[in-house]
Amino acid sequence: MFRLLLCLLVLIGVTGCREISPPPESAGEIRIASLSPAITRAIEDLGLADSLVGRSTWCQLDSLDIDSIPAVGDLHDRDWERLVRLGPTHVLFQASDVETDAMLQDLAARHGWLLHAWPLRTMGEVCNMLDDMSGLFTQAEHADEIRIRCNQRSDEIKASIKPPTRELDVQVLMVSDGQPSLAWGESTYLGEMLASTGAVNVMGASAWKTISLEDIVRMNPDVILVVSESEAGDQSFLDGLDLQAIRDNQLHHLSHRYINLPGAHLASLAHQIQSAVID
Repeated sequence: MFRLLLCLLVLIGVTGCREISPPPESAGEIRIASLSPAITRAIEDLGLADSLVGRSTWCQLDSLDIDSIPAVGDLHDRDWERLVRLGPTHVLFQASDVETDAMLQDLAARHGWLLHAWPLRTMGEVCNMLDDMSGLFTQAEHADEIRIRCNQRSDEIKASIKPPTRELDVQVLMVSDGQPSLAWGESTYLGEMLASTGAVNVMGASAWKTISLEDIVRMNPDVILVVSESEAGDQSFLDGLDLQAIRDNQLHHLSHRYINLPGAHLASLAHQIQSAVID
């Protein structure tokens, strides 16, 4: 599933769940429909999980039972009738801009929804989302806390992608575990953090790209970072390859439960990347 999230940055599928709650009686109530797992993660981090009334099929939550929130679709497939019945005040989705969907724009105009979209390919774009969110929920009971949290998270991200102080003659490959191998180029959120170390990303300015084992052998990087949602990771796909990184014991795991969702929660990975590349 994560390859779909990373390569296409879109999500597919609609499922049912609990009985749909009616629209709010209070005009000041915030009711959020999030059509992106990454945005849902940010909403929960800001303390707004209780305001979620709709979500994508692939969303996850730590503080609530995800099945208690109706699935209403994703970027391409939506249950329009259910979304209307839920009566959201805000509909948030992952795209370059809100004009990517004429139907959603039409429904928003008719029902008074506020639409917001962010592409979230890079950490810089995550910062843009947080900057917008700092002023998006001003009617929330804890609006000041949300604004402060947004600013804190944005600062953490900026620290993780600050320009390098020096250039390193170290060739690094970041590749997701499993097959086929998916490599992370400079135009990805993890690629931004690698660039902050001054090391060279062997994938260049690309975003995500499927590569073969032959490609990995040909590139023969000095350091390999195996990207995984699992703490243990799976490097078995590299077994038997004659690589400089393996000979020099420079094969490292870069893991986080939500590593395939761009967001402020990944800022802490900057230290792992720096330790693997520099130390």
